[in-house]
Amino acid sequence: MAKLDLEAFDPMLMDMYALPGARLKQWVVDSRRNGKWERETCPMVDVPVHDDNCESRCRNSGPTRWSYLDHDACHICNDLMEQAAEWPDIIAWKSERAKLPPIESDRSKLSNEFESDWATLFKVPK
Repeated sequence: MAKLDLEAFDPMLMDMYALPGARLKQWVVDSRRNGKWERETCPMVDVPVHDDNCESRCRNSGPTRWSYLDHDACHICNDLMEQAAEWPDIIAWKSERAKLPPIESDRSKLSNEFESDWATLFKVPK
C-alpha cells in the first residue's frame, strides 16, 4: 500500500476532485481511465464470509474483485490475494493491466479535459 505524507495529500485531493469546469491534470485523467478499466475487467474471487482484523465483518466477504483484496485491514484478504495471484485468470488479467498506458508522472501537466458539473457525476433518484 502506498504511503502519502500530509503535504502531498491536500494537493492530490484538490486535483482528484476538481471544481466543475476546472481543467484536469493528466495524471487524474490517466488514473480515472485505469481505475475504470480495472473495475470493469478485474476477475472476481469468491471470498468466504469472515471478520477483518478489527473483528467486524469484512467488506470483501462474498464475490469480490481480486484487486479489492489489497487492503491493510484484513489478513485473510491479503492471504487470499497472494494465493489467487498465481491463478491463470489473474495472471492473464495482470498481463493485460501491464499493457495499459502509464499514468503521467508529472503531476503539474494539464490534460485537455475539464471536470464535468458535479450534478452529472452522480445519478440522483427522482
